[in-house]
Amino acid sequence: MKKNNLLSLFSESVSRFPDKHAIAIDGNRLTYSELDLRSDFVATAIEKSDGSSKRVALFLPKAIGIYPAIIGTLKCNKSYVPLSLGYPVDRIKKILADGDIDTLIVDNTTLELLDDAILSSQLVINIESDVPTTALRRKTQLNNDSEAYVLYTSGTTGDPKGIPITHGNVVNYVSRINTVFAFNEEDRFSHLFDLTFDLSVHDMFVCWSNGACLYPATKADLLLPDLYVKRNAITVWFSVPSLAVQMRKHKRLLPEHLASIRYSLFCGEAMPKSIADSWLSATKNADIVNNLYGPTEATIAFTYYQYTEKDRNATWSILPIGTPFAGLEVAIVDSEMNNGDVGELLLGGDQLTQGYLNNPYKNQLSFVQDVFPALDCTAWYRSGDLVERTPDSGTLLYKGRLDNQIKIQGFRVEVADVEENIRKAMGITDVAVIKQSTNGGDCLAAVITEEIDEQKLIKACQKHLPDYMLPKAVFCIPKLPLNQNGKTDYSTITNIIGEQT
Repeated sequence: MKKNNLLSLFSESVSRFPDKHAIAIDGNRLTYSELDLRSDFVATAIEKSDGSSKRVALFLPKAIGIYPAIIGTLKCNKSYVPLSLGYPVDRIKKILADGDIDTLIVDNTTLELLDDAILSSQLVINIESDVPTTALRRKTQLNNDSEAYVLYTSGTTGDPKGIPITHGNVVNYVSRINTVFAFNEEDRFSHLFDLTFDLSVHDMFVCWSNGACLYPATKADLLLPDLYVKRNAITVWFSVPSLAVQMRKHKRLLPEHLASIRYSLFCGEAMPKSIADSWLSATKNADIVNNLYGPTEATIAFTYYQYTEKDRNATWSILPIGTPFAGLEVAIVDSEMNNGDVGELLLGGDQLTQGYLNNPYKNQLSFVQDVFPALDCTAWYRSGDLVERTPDSGTLLYKGRLDNQIKIQGFRVEVADVEENIRKAMGITDVAVIKQSTNGGDCLAAVITEEIDEQKLIKACQKHLPDYMLPKAVFCIPKLPLNQNGKTDYSTITNIIGEQT
């Protein structure tokens, strides 16, 4: 079978390893054949619901039931749209409308979180009561261009923006990552990411393409991830760097707990060199820290850097993002789109999305065509990331953002998204949102020019924003400073708030 879609990757492992465990979570386990059969049951329920949309929303906890739902959705030649349990109802409504979604999979718990307006607009499948226990085996016609999933990220207008990713995008990534790393059927993959984060796709389908076992982490596991590793003998670790930061802070980088790890991968944020050094010291059987880089629009990861003992004396404070995977292209341009060695990073290749859903204006800004005739790629994604290319090895060094997009817990947050929701919720005009570093990690703070009750503002925002996008503090200053271009001066505001705290 030609492996041009995610089901072909999964089905090959079902054939080769039917009795091996595919998932183990919180005492529950499914073999590859059991996961395959359960996904057939879900696919049957989806087909019986007779929804016309090509997308299915999944409003399920990160438990044993969501994985058959993902594969079952794909078996119906539909794409899955994960909804976080932390999303407010208002945000869920916007996603369902924007994605033209008419089928929603829930369980008994998440069903209670939805209002009548959502339930009356959807064909609701309760995975605990509406899924049959018999199903016909089916052959699904999928190809490279078939949509696999849509993930919604923060948008500058105050509304989430949808990023559709095809089977081909993911299969190309999986093929590349499997070429770099010698994963096998004996591996035990960590699964620390929320399903709304595209790094979760790596966890699932890189794992299942190798016949390995996936170990989804519970909320309790995330508090003591070293014990999670030890208890499950995790061999492949993949997380955002901030989790390693917290582990070091709480003295949980314990070699005796992390001895099973043979591959260490990080992505989603800048990786501090000091953390990489501490991680290397704690993982005696994994002598490389693999720093991956890639936005959701480019499918999971696009470049990588392998940090080893020989790099300990390097002078950079954060790890390089390295070089692109084989078959992918990068370019560095200035504001006039001239090629160079310092500037905005552009990405090209067969992992790129075709564009945002229902957002032609954003597509025009973010994607450019035929700008480099000498290169093979015709379509390029403007990452908004500032990078520098080293003259000796061509390694890419990450220098920051060119806009006001920031990362919180690995999630992309458009500052304008949070600001616009605060304006709407509170009826105010002047507001700036900045990132603050606290003992508990990075979080958002709202800066306003009117005296408003902090808890009232935060409570109002909870109706529209997921938890990681909520301001955790509110500061009032006489006026918002402007830069020489008449725009909000976020750097000065950050300094002012820093002095206050």
